[in-house]
Amino acid sequence: GREDRGAKRSNLVQNAIVWATGSRRLMTVADKLARMNRKPAGAANETQDVRGD
Repeated sequence: GREDRGAKRSNLVQNAIVWATGSRRLMTVADKLARMNRKPAGAANETQDVRGD
């Protein structure tokens, strides 16, 4: 009944959140790799900035 539908919907929401988080993480990793490949010096500066904070 209604409870089943609510559980299904929350499950879909959870799956969507997990998928969005995973895809965002993948995009971040891909972006970092692309940036490192483009200009290694910039990537090194970025890591130093992170350590400084």
